[in-house]
Amino acid sequence: MKKVKALLFLHLILVIYSLSSVFSKFASKEQFFSLKWILLYGLLIFCLGIYAILWQQILKYLPLNIAYANKSVTLAWGMIFGALIFNEENVFTLTKIIGALIVLIGVIIMVTAPTNINKAEKLTVGSQKESQQNE
Repeated sequence: MKKVKALLFLHLILVIYSLSSVFSKFASKEQFFSLKWILLYGLLIFCLGIYAILWQQILKYLPLNIAYANKSVTLAWGMIFGALIFNEENVFTLTKIIGALIVLIGVIIMVTAPTNINKAEKLTVGSQKESQQNE
């Protein structure tokens, strides 16, 4: 259950990371150094800062290979944001959906592979033992 919570938290972090692209695209439509441009780029930097801090925190609970493999889910978020926020056409073509599914299947395989689950559990248990010994 702890691993499921960690993965859900990781995906929340990745949504925040994906939002930085949304703010970047909005800012690109504004006059350079205008108030809106500064505000949007400020939001972009804020999202990236929050992401960086939370990314370091999630690595305490998940191995880097699992966390980094999940980062590719931002491709799907980019497609969703493109369609919902920017009304982009041809976002969900058959080839893009197949490509996104291949990426997601790879993430699922990476996360559910028995060796990775065991490593994640050992890492979490090992770090907990170390912190208890240091107290």
